[in-house]
Amino acid sequence: MERIHPGAEGGAPEERWDLAEYALSFAADRPEAMSQLTARCYGFTVANRHFLLEEGQAAELVSQPIFTPMPNAPEHCLGLANVRGNIIPYYSIRTLLDPDVEHAHETHQYALLLGDVINGLLLAIDGKPAAIARNSLMQKPQSLSNLGELPSSIIKNYFSARDHNWLMVDCQKFAQFLISIENGLGTADHGLG
Repeated sequence: MERIHPGAEGGAPEERWDLAEYALSFAADRPEAMSQLTARCYGFTVANRHFLLEEGQAAELVSQPIFTPMPNAPEHCLGLANVRGNIIPYYSIRTLLDPDVEHAHETHQYALLLGDVINGLLLAIDGKPAAIARNSLMQKPQSLSNLGELPSSIIKNYFSARDHNWLMVDCQKFAQFLISIENGLGTADHGLG
């Protein structure tokens, strides 16, 4: 294996790029390794509903997020959280899924950072997300009965895997929806997208 030397300009980002490119080309030579690089999704649970995000839509898992509640904020907006020096909104969809549930049931043990720390948002979830291979998902007919006040436009597809029914979330439409109801536009489907 050839050692990569940093260039005159420091080369640290270039060095990482070269190593990543090398690892991908090495893996491409082995079919079993390529199957491990196949697309996967990340599944998470909120109020006994199972959701999927495409790989790359969740930036990180935040354990025990610290947040500040905002006065006069809608019930689904828990407040603002500091993630590595960036202030981002922190949401819960528990009351949207089941309007009779109170936030008292929210544990705030885990939150997913959707997007990035500059333009993203935190979403309260019930436990650690699980990686699910995309090819293990079996498509199901649409079922809108478990969405509560969430609009159907935020769901890209319906799947079955690991003895659960999963709702594939369109992350961009989901974020737009949460922001729109925070700004008082209501919970109706606004045809986002």
